[in-house]
Amino acid sequence: MLRLEDFRRFVPDQTIAQIYSRARRLYGKHIFHLNATYQGGGVAEILYSLVLLMNDVGIDTGWRILHGSQEFFEVTKSFHNALQGKKIALTDRKKQIYLDINEMFSRFTHVDHDCVIIHDPQPLAFIRSYHKRQPWIWRCHIDLTDPDSELWDFLKTFVLKYDQMIVSSDKYLKPDLPVPQRVMFPAINPLNAKNRDMDEKEVRQEIERAGNREPLVNAIQRFSSVIIQKSLREGFCLCVTEAMWKEAAVVASNIGGIPVQIEDGHNGFLLEPTDTDGFAERIVHLLKNPDHARQLGKQAKETVRERFLITRLLNDYLDLLNTVVDH
Repeated sequence: MLRLEDFRRFVPDQTIAQIYSRARRLYGKHIFHLNATYQGGGVAEILYSLVLLMNDVGIDTGWRILHGSQEFFEVTKSFHNALQGKKIALTDRKKQIYLDINEMFSRFTHVDHDCVIIHDPQPLAFIRSYHKRQPWIWRCHIDLTDPDSELWDFLKTFVLKYDQMIVSSDKYLKPDLPVPQRVMFPAINPLNAKNRDMDEKEVRQEIERAGNREPLVNAIQRFSSVIIQKSLREGFCLCVTEAMWKEAAVVASNIGGIPVQIEDGHNGFLLEPTDTDGFAERIVHLLKNPDHARQLGKQAKETVRERFLITRLLNDYLDLLNTVVDH
């Protein structure tokens, strides 16, 4: 069972004490998280750790998964892509499929909590089926820099009902949205299978065995001389955070939430995603200069320790809840 005390070896005692202090005003409150998947993505990984820790510090916190049809998830996948700039044919049928599944799920889900936190666009319209008696928060984990205007206008109908919107970068704040907004960076759990410490012997054994995906990912990131993240769109990119935690030298695209994590030349390298020559030059440089690669990697790990561990995210949520929940 994950407990806050397990993180004392990663963060100062002051951080642990601050979390308990912020949780104190929320004793007796019941918080409800809802998203669309229980595994296979960064949101689910975050929620798994976050919900356990919120309960551990004394806040009754539940987590539910939206049940939908294959057609619904095909529609919401197109919504996801369109919010990140891809064009979409937003038909009445797509809208109705989206609304019907949210409405149907609401019939099986009682909302009598002190705060409701909805993650990403799939369950965004869930709020439409309730008389609000508590604060509702929409946590959007994706890149909202340049959303399809027709889709954004459709979804904004529901966002307007929320008391707060949370995004992963200043670039995603929407000046056309008259709802309070704040930036909250995602984070990793250094104790889960993908991030736990591994010695060199175990790393080599995992790579040779190529077994379970998460040790394997952990081992590959630790074994690699350079990690390359050449993305075209990213809400935040926890893959970069994970690699930085393992003291890897990262060469990544200067897009989305990646620049929030990497300061070019200090703890990694940033380039425009189309700059193939630049990527090649930085990779070759790091391979030829392993001391520089190690220096970048050590600074990368400290950046994650200071800014992108789950304890910081828990602190952020407690701070938010203390501002929106009645005491």
